[in-house]
Amino acid sequence: MVNNVEVTQRCLDHIRANTPPIYELILVADDSTPETLSWLMGQHMYGARLVLNRERQNFSGAVNMGIKVSRGRYIAIVTNDVYVRPRWLEPLIQALKQMPALGWVSAQIVQPDGVFRPFNIACCLIDRDAIERVGLLDEAFRQGKGFEDDDWYWRFLKVGYRPHGVRQSVADHPETETTFRSFHDKDRLRELSGKGQEIFYSKWGFMGTNWVTIPSLDIQTLDRFEWLRRNAEGGILDLGSAGGHTFPSDRFDVVNLDIDLYRIPNFVRGDGHSLPFKDESFDTVALGDVMEHVDDPVQVMREAKRVGKKVIMTIPNEVEVPSTGHPLMSTVYKQGAEVHREAIERWIRDNRPLKIVDDVEYPHLFHKRFYTEEMLQRQLEEAGLNYRLDSLEYWVPNPEGRLEHLKFFIVEAT
Repeated sequence: MVNNVEVTQRCLDHIRANTPPIYELILVADDSTPETLSWLMGQHMYGARLVLNRERQNFSGAVNMGIKVSRGRYIAIVTNDVYVRPRWLEPLIQALKQMPALGWVSAQIVQPDGVFRPFNIACCLIDRDAIERVGLLDEAFRQGKGFEDDDWYWRFLKVGYRPHGVRQSVADHPETETTFRSFHDKDRLRELSGKGQEIFYSKWGFMGTNWVTIPSLDIQTLDRFEWLRRNAEGGILDLGSAGGHTFPSDRFDVVNLDIDLYRIPNFVRGDGHSLPFKDESFDTVALGDVMEHVDDPVQVMREAKRVGKKVIMTIPNEVEVPSTGHPLMSTVYKQGAEVHREAIERWIRDNRPLKIVDDVEYPHLFHKRFYTEEMLQRQLEEAGLNYRLDSLEYWVPNPEGRLEHLKFFIVEAT
């Protein structure tokens, strides 16, 4: 934060108006003018803690100084040109509490053109334990501009954390690079950015991070994860595990199985239609939001019953899924299935993930079906399961701030 009093005041106004009173506010200022210092001292009267640097630390140094003087379990980083929206912090806290293996979670950022941009460091929450394992931002990046957060992200991955965005946390970024633009013209900014990229390349051997590919999660997904965890017993098969978030291997006796490839502990690549396990190999088989994706759900249920003493499932309800503007048509599902198979084939061949469709524009592209209660009951009975059927319901704010009603079936079966 440097000499941008009006912008910073708006940032603070949004934080104070939209954040529950459970935080300490730390302001870090570099090389500020006397007028800015006078204003900062006034913020001290309102409970802010001040870190005043006589010499410019740039972003990495300033953030590190704030982290060093902070005292909380979770550390939020909010740049001074970001304006948080109501309930921005609560979803981030919930995500880290329920999934500590993430280590770092970020809000959605709305840019001046009104478009959501990738999750990044401009508005995020990080677990102190993760910072102690990963280390602070690399202050070598003070020589340039940017890429310190790219470097941090890959360092988080390297020690086993999986940073995510959280869709229910939203902040606005109507003015970009206000601090850098207060010091440098466009040519100098390009020069500094090139230096930052040069430092990053010297460490990692590639040019930066495609932040668009950072995975994201919904809070209602976390609630379903928590339901699955509460109802799982003993040895667990997480069927359709994806990245293994539901049952972290450091807390559960779990085998993760998915048709895609994931480099996570206790992972087996397999197909739920024909599981590579003996009868009753597991105490619990968990299927979290899986049945809407598979070709033959009855066969998958039969296989889950065969290898597990208990089966638990979460399944989206057809009627309550909010409208996306795209009809849920069988032709769309067929296209999605074909695209998904192509992605898997390329992933296996090239040994790397590949994003070849816009799943933001078509969020249900890979779903083969959505369930009504009658359809689900018919399939459970056809699979020969004795079951108890219930539901989880949510009112969730969408990016426009409107509440949408979501409903998911939950099933316990033997």
